[in-house]
Amino acid sequence: MMLGFFTTSVAGPYFYKLVEAMSRQWDRLGYGLNVFVTKDKQVVMGNIPGRRVDGVIIYEELGTGDKDIQVMICHCR
Repeated sequence: MMLGFFTTSVAGPYFYKLVEAMSRQWDRLGYGLNVFVTKDKQVVMGNIPGRRVDGVIIYEELGTGDKDIQVMICHCR
């Protein structure tokens, strides 16, 4: 019951509002939200196979391709 929010930056005046709104909504649905700030695609991929997160939201381009998305889908089921 944990979602991972992956982004390459937390800069900008809107970011905290976005994370706060997502966190409140996911909490209503019984989910927690982990925020990862990274430019390393392996951080994203490394958090899925071990089932550290049950779903992912990728906010900025991290160079994920079709193969990566298939891995995410298979491990998040």
